Amino acid sequence: MFQILFAHPKHTHTLTDWNTPCKVERMYFATIFKVCKMLYQLFWFLAACCTFIVNALWLCCNFASVGIPWLMLLLFLVCIGSKFVKLKSPADDVVLSMLSKNEKEQDGTEPLFWPIVNRGGAFDAPENSLVAINQCLAQKCQKILLDLSITSDGKAIVCHKSTLEKANINVPVNKLQSSFFDNFNIAEHHPLGQLFQPEKVLTFEKLLKLLESSEVTVFLLASHINSHMLDIVRETVAKSPIFTKRIIFCCSSPTAIYQVALRGGSASHKEGGVVFAVDKLVIHPNYDDDNLNFDVCMVRIVESFVEHENISILPLTTSNTIPSNEQGTVSGWGATMSDGESVPNLRATSVTILSTNACTRQTRSYVSTTESMFCAGNVGRSICVGDSGSPLVFDRRQIGIVSFIIKECGGTAPAIYTRISNRAVRDFIRQQISSTQQRVAFLKRGRSSLIH
Repeated sequence: MFQILFAHPKHTHTLTDWNTPCKVERMYFATIFKVCKMLYQLFWFLAACCTFIVNALWLCCNFASVGIPWLMLLLFLVCIGSKFVKLKSPADDVVLSMLSKNEKEQDGTEPLFWPIVNRGGAFDAPENSLVAINQCLAQKCQKILLDLSITSDGKAIVCHKSTLEKANINVPVNKLQSSFFDNFNIAEHHPLGQLFQPEKVLTFEKLLKLLESSEVTVFLLASHINSHMLDIVRETVAKSPIFTKRIIFCCSSPTAIYQVALRGGSASHKEGGVVFAVDKLVIHPNYDDDNLNFDVCMVRIVESFVEHENISILPLTTSNTIPSNEQGTVSGWGATMSDGESVPNLRATSVTILSTNACTRQTRSYVSTTESMFCAGNVGRSICVGDSGSPLVFDRRQIGIVSFIIKECGGTAPAIYTRISNRAVRDFIRQQISSTQQRVAFLKRGRSSLIH
């Protein structure tokens, strides 16, 4: 019986199975304990990192609170010291050689810069004054920038609003009568005004007389443009040759830019041919400045283009459609690359005229074309900056007007042209031509009646 209890293998195996669940439970609890211990250690590690970052920031704030006042004090002392430290001025001969720089170098190349004396040298003399201009002429300055303004009664003067602001006058020049400037001393409020005699504001007429006896070029900047200003400029261009020889008229108004003068009969836009004074500029009534829809205007000159050498009439298209997939010719003085400058002589190239569907498909990602537009251009061959208003010719007739480019010159996207075959565009052109012909006929009848 004792052998059966202790030696039988079955009973021994049964005792082993009873101990197995206890071992599994102990291993399970040990694993849970290890995981909790690991999470506990990770928590304290993260807490230590956050504490370190907070302490580092606190330390930086302490250093800043101590150091910033000292830095401010140091900057204040540097500003005070700069008042007593005089920088070495450049040599007078160097300055004068730069101001008297000619438009051509000694080797005949173009200069890298144009030194322009702003307002006649407003630091050394009252700005836009006669004494400032005379100082520039005495130092042989080649180019001067002056400000052209107009009074409320239509008189052109050389004055800038900053001159009035120095005298605590915050009224624009175009809101003041010309009689106000008869008693206004522009030298009184200049920092060196006590060194100069009292001087009135320079008028546009006196400036033209001054330029008759000098070789200086004046950049005349007009900040405010109105009809009176344009009338004065047009009359001056027609009557005074000094304006086109000695004055470069600068302004931001497209209307004023195109109403100054036009040159015809020359492949160069700087010389040759005949210069025509512009009488009127008429923009299409439906022109949209946002999407450039109906981008067309008519320029009427004082005299006729006809009867002048090297000038002929280019007829307009009579078709109501555009010649798709044909080669047209566009010409102009625009740049040859997107960041380039206008070329001095007329250039021309052939471009492919696209159909309406092809135009819409290739420009859909950039612009929304309208019925008054069409596309033309080739990769590497197209219009560029400065070609706006140029004609596109097909079969010896003008079918389009250069409007704008997309992205870059000669890129994958074609250029946009104003469609002359569009009825609204063509009717506008014919209406302006008709009114001009009636005006010319009326003037001729007036002259003939005076003769008889």
